[in-house]
Amino acid sequence: MAELFILNESGVECKKHIKPLLVEKYLTPLGLAYWFMDDGGKSSYNKDYVRKGFSLNTHGFQEAEVEILSRGLQTKFGLECWVKPNKKK
Repeated sequence: MAELFILNESGVECKKHIKPLLVEKYLTPLGLAYWFMDDGGKSSYNKDYVRKGFSLNTHGFQEAEVEILSRGLQTKFGLECWVKPNKKK
């Protein structure tokens, strides 16, 4: 399954990446729960904050890849998703 996340460029260099349709093809509800428990959290811990929700951290990926994940979550699970910068990244 590593080939889903590792791009082998020039036969030597390896880099993380997200393939289109990764979420739709492979992510299960249980997998989403594990992702949230490992790398998720509330969007705001301020009880008066109007917009309720949670975040899934994706710091190791490019913005275009995070967009792919966001669209996949919308399509497969019907979640309202958007990409939000974190620490100017």
